Amino acid sequence: MGNAMVVGYDGSTESATAVRWAAAWARDRHRPLEVVHAWGFAGQPNGGAGDGWLGRQVLDQVREVPEEGARIAAEAAPGLEVTPVLDHGSPVAVLAARGAHAPMVVLGRHGAGQSAGPLLGSVTSGVLHQAPTAVAVVPEDATAGGAGPVVVGFDGSPASFIALEEGRSAAEATGVELQVLVAWTPTAQGTTPTLTGLAALTADGARQAAEQVAGRARRWCQTRPELDTAVRLVEGRAKDVLIRRSVDASLVVVGSRGRGGFVSLVLGSVSRAVVHRGHSPVLVTRDPEAVQRALSAMELPAQRVDTPADGVRVQP
Repeated sequence: MGNAMVVGYDGSTESATAVRWAAAWARDRHRPLEVVHAWGFAGQPNGGAGDGWLGRQVLDQVREVPEEGARIAAEAAPGLEVTPVLDHGSPVAVLAARGAHAPMVVLGRHGAGQSAGPLLGSVTSGVLHQAPTAVAVVPEDATAGGAGPVVVGFDGSPASFIALEEGRSAAEATGVELQVLVAWTPTAQGTTPTLTGLAALTADGARQAAEQVAGRARRWCQTRPELDTAVRLVEGRAKDVLIRRSVDASLVVVGSRGRGGFVSLVLGSVSRAVVHRGHSPVLVTRDPEAVQRALSAMELPAQRVDTPADGVRVQP
């Protein structure tokens, strides 16, 4: 896996916000940043624009998009190593493939020509389901370097421990509190006198199980005494709890696979809901074993990139 982070940019307001957020994240971790714009068709000269004068004119105009994104990143994080990249192909395919060689892909919640709202843009949704690396989704009004806590959804699964480690890294880099949330709900609700006692027992069992999960998180936190941490047991559905807490968070971190046993890189229902409706940037982490399986299945070739004189890398 490469060292450079990847951020998608299409000229929209939300993608510009994502670029600024990605620039700050990369700067704090001493990583270079690639600002990627996808256009045209893979495997065709100039992305299908042709080799003539008109095709070159079109390509020159398209090349300005990642250049603009790179300028935004440089202004947001002076001194950051930024490379504008124009790649030919569908945005989902391009960004997912580049994610195979990057520690993270960053995207705005919506792209150009898509109205704001609770639904994800089609590109962001596609990359979330296909990229074999961590994906951060940034809403339009997000700001980098906020003082709010890093919030991690934890259910005791291997995926949630990965989210916990990513959350720790983010909290350490920005000097904020790490809040670990364990959500629980009673598994039954008594509606008649004959069921009341059973419902109470079921609710007690659910809370005890959640306490055990929270205990695992607390033991993890005790091994990192230098970090400001808080483990909280919160009654409510996990997605609702995390969405509420995202109002004051600088970042919410969730795993791509939880207790539901979701296969491969497909998002679970909790992660999907938080990405769609969260108020802060949301980082969706990946299971390393699932990542390796996905990379093997994709059989991605080594990336060959040409660098023209103007400095914009163009994927042939």
